[in-house]
Amino acid sequence: MSWYTVTGRKGCQLRAGSLLSSHKVCEVECGTRVRVETVKRVVAGDREVERCEIVLPVKGWASLRLLRREDEDPAAPAAVEEPWPAGAKVRLEGLAGAPDLEGKSAVVREAPAAAGGDERYVVALGGRLLRVRRARLAFLEHAPEDDVYAYEAEAEAAAEAATLFAKMRRWYASTSTAATGPYPASPAALRAWAHYGDVKGRYFRALEAAEAADAERRAADAEAEARRAAAEAEAAAAAAVDGAAVPVGRHAAALEKLAPAAKKSRRTSIMMAKAVADAEAERDDAAPALEGELFYKTKVKSLLGKEKMAWKKFHFALVVDADAGPCLEWAARGSTMRVVLEGCAVCRDDAAAPTGKVYAFHVAHESFAAGPKYFHAASLVIRTRWVDAIADAVADFAAAAAPAKQTAKTARRASLALEAAVVHDEDEP
Repeated sequence: MSWYTVTGRKGCQLRAGSLLSSHKVCEVECGTRVRVETVKRVVAGDREVERCEIVLPVKGWASLRLLRREDEDPAAPAAVEEPWPAGAKVRLEGLAGAPDLEGKSAVVREAPAAAGGDERYVVALGGRLLRVRRARLAFLEHAPEDDVYAYEAEAEAAAEAATLFAKMRRWYASTSTAATGPYPASPAALRAWAHYGDVKGRYFRALEAAEAADAERRAADAEAEARRAAAEAEAAAAAAVDGAAVPVGRHAAALEKLAPAAKKSRRTSIMMAKAVADAEAERDDAAPALEGELFYKTKVKSLLGKEKMAWKKFHFALVVDADAGPCLEWAARGSTMRVVLEGCAVCRDDAAAPTGKVYAFHVAHESFAAGPKYFHAASLVIRTRWVDAIADAVADFAAAAAPAKQTAKTARRASLALEAAVVHDEDEP
């Protein structure tokens, strides 16, 4: 491993993998010292580029041409082993049969399998491909001076125009077109259209307005459904109270037959159960143990209708529910989301860092079908505060629930014994 310095004017982009198609992790500013562990060549379009794996201060892959090794002379050209890779710039020289090509610079498109003066390279010059012997070429530089990501932006713009072409044409037909004229006939013509940027902005604003109206409609439907469910639950509760009146009467009659000591034991168990319920109600009404902003990886939908996983910031609260125990709660799309933490393990993600984030942690439980829930904080202090608070809440709830569970078991045994005694008394002549 060696130390390098970022020399690109705009810094360099770090990606999750060595291929340029992998997703972006972050950007590193010019002048930053980085530690490189691996260097490899990958194919990018019609040429090869050298990519390097950076392990410090963050992990990711970057273009080697945007870095300079600290023990290299900045003014000296980088040494490149033969055969020269695709993308290298060379100069034609010693071509007696083609004096018009003498001294011209070209770009290597295909390199021979081995080095040697008689081996032939395929080079691009003025829109032509030429096969030239190595002896007639002089190496100039390995990487072009233009932006290495320029072709990515071009491909993304072409893909966007192809995606929007049909959808935006249907919308454009229903709007006023007097100021902008007829709609282009192809995605390529759409990109060259003088009004493309203005019409695209109006189209996206129309989509946002439609999505807002749809969200309001869904919220109104959800509210109506909640009112209907509340009415049904109230009716079911009333029916349950009426149905429980008869068993309660029979149970009261059976208690009258119990001895005074048995009545006292039964009353004690009821008081203990009430105390446990009161304690749980106090925990439920208490303020959140911790609240603040965290980033959570969730599924989002773009304006074009595509779904993807992305980090979104929410306001989280660590609360203790009377029934479910410690929970992480946050508001999303007009509803409250919850992750139950009872029996969960919370871990910092410093070593493996599967999220690619610096201050990440996850909450895991065997019941999570989709795997652990991943979060990341804005700083190390905030992450430490959340991890410690979640671990303490899970441990405290487990310790507090143990006596209540034992009390419930004891009361149940006593009730069964008393009911058996009542049945025995009724069977005697």
